[in-house]
Amino acid sequence: MALTDITIYRVEDLRQFVAHVFMHFGVSETDSVQAADVLVCADLRGIDSHGVARLHTYFDMLSQERINPRPQIRVIRCGDLSVVINNFKEDRRRSRTAFYEAMTNG
Repeated sequence: MALTDITIYRVEDLRQFVAHVFMHFGVSETDSVQAADVLVCADLRGIDSHGVARLHTYFDMLSQERINPRPQIRVIRCGDLSVVINNFKEDRRRSRTAFYEAMTNG
């Protein structure tokens, strides 16, 4: 690919586009913005394998209903060293919830 074949997008435009893709499938605005930020930030850090290139995979999984766009995550049990969260297998926000619980509960 020649250098002239590369299209460069402004970071905020790319972030907004990615968020809109998630929102198209019914993902909440808050979660869509966070997901877009994670993907764009991965690209900015040079970790392209975890960046916007993954959007097509999320698009496919959301299209095939393999990802729940509006999971109802709740903490079932919280101990000193562990957190049990419902829907562990299907929900992508579980690590954020577990991290929050770990930080607030020691």
